[in-house]
Amino acid sequence: MVKPMTLDEYRAKGLHLPTILRDFHDQKDIFKLIGGMDYYGKQITWVDGHVYTIDYFLWIMARYGYELRKVTRKVPRENIHKAIEARKEAQYKMLREELDKNRVETK
Repeated sequence: MVKPMTLDEYRAKGLHLPTILRDFHDQKDIFKLIGGMDYYGKQITWVDGHVYTIDYFLWIMARYGYELRKVTRKVPRENIHKAIEARKEAQYKMLREELDKNRVETK
């Protein structure tokens, strides 16, 4: 007979999160995609949003039997993996341009 999982074991394994959010680095990519958010005039960094959402809000919600999961309803959606890649490419391009600009200015 399989021993039932405790709430602490369930949350520690990240089973209250969708697969895409179970890895810390994937979480960072998603929250960087969201970026700095303006919430009623207060700037919320991707780090603040990440910590609050993963380490607090979803952790507490799991305690009461709720979990975040992907919706299967058939409605048009964007591809989050493509959006994350596009953000990374844009960031890389911006950094390259900044490096090139600094290189020209120091000559």
